[in-house]
Amino acid sequence: MTARAVIADLAAAADPTDAANLMRFFKTGPGEYGEGDVFIGVRVPRIRAITKAHPDLTLDEIDSLLDSEIHEHRLAGLLILNAQFANAAKKKTYDEAAQGSSDERRRIVELYLAAVRREEQRLRGTGDVRSGD
Repeated sequence: MTARAVIADLAAAADPTDAANLMRFFKTGPGEYGEGDVFIGVRVPRIRAITKAHPDLTLDEIDSLLDSEIHEHRLAGLLILNAQFANAAKKKTYDEAAQGSSDERRRIVELYLAAVRREEQRLRGTGDVRSGD
């Protein structure tokens, strides 16, 4: 599984009319709340369905989604990351829980926080104040 496969699935589900509506809803115009955010027009229920088909994406692949300029790519990365965190938190057996789930959760949190820091740095560099993701 790759980020490219997720991106391809999202592209196949994209709708230019929905993209225009989403850009208006999220106020992506100059000086607006979500200025510069890019949408391809995939609604959240469809994004959720697509991410369920890619539950085993590696953290590196998820990280590449989180760095995308496209809103739906970032949301897909966050949904997959959230599902992986939830699965890591479930205790399958005592030994599995003791050996790996806390390390896995820590890696997931560290990946998320690193992505947030990169986005903050990017936004500081452009003067953008987006905070909707």
